[in-house]
Amino acid sequence: MATKLMDAVENAANAQSQRTLSVQSSVTAKAFYAKRGFKTVREGSFGEEPTILMSKIFRGRQRQVRRWVSEA
Repeated sequence: MATKLMDAVENAANAQSQRTLSVQSSVTAKAFYAKRGFKTVREGSFGEEPTILMSKIFRGRQRQVRRWVSEA
């Protein structure tokens, strides 16, 4: 589900010609965003919870992210 949501977010950012997309990540989600091309900008905390600000730079016009799901 998270992959489909991020596909939609990235597609919307591309459609609006956004150059960067930033997320406030938890420690446990850091690997998920890193696999999608996000880089760590800085680490901090939200109250007692450690958080990581991550950002992805879009280089030029990217193709739309599509995920095909076969129905069984």
